Amino acid sequence: MDESALASLAAILWDERREMERLLYCLVSQQLVLTSGQTRWLGHADTDINAALATFRDAEVLRAIEVASIASKLDVSGDVSLAELAELAPEPWSMTLRDHRAALRSLAAEIDTTVAENRRLLKAGAQAIGETLARIGSFSSTYDARGESVHRGGGPSLLDEQA
Repeated sequence: MDESALASLAAILWDERREMERLLYCLVSQQLVLTSGQTRWLGHADTDINAALATFRDAEVLRAIEVASIASKLDVSGDVSLAELAELAPEPWSMTLRDHRAALRSLAAEIDTTVAENRRLLKAGAQAIGETLARIGSFSSTYDARGESVHRGGGPSLLDEQA
């Protein structure tokens, strides 16, 4: 097996791990913004997450290309998994690939958990906003022809545009 190809794959896997950690950091930052109530920073958090995702996807493409190259040299399917590749690789590369796989799986689980919690927080926030707007709408008031305040329900109102 080509040692330089395995070394290149290991380097790419390190980069992919760093990008996953960066993505997790951005997601945790978003979670902190959500829990702190500082929602004005959500746009920045979203931008950071999208940038981290784009870089991570680039790392995934590089990994897929390197794995396909190694797979062709080993005369195995191009969609060989990292676990299967670790079984085929000689030591110390076998252990290195298994370690990377375990770390990537752990990071993926952390990312999934954080994304689920952020979705829950966003959904709860949207629901609270909706409930508040519904309450405000039911207390709207207008003025009658004599200038006195009239409370109306949340239904439609007719405005006199000529007044």
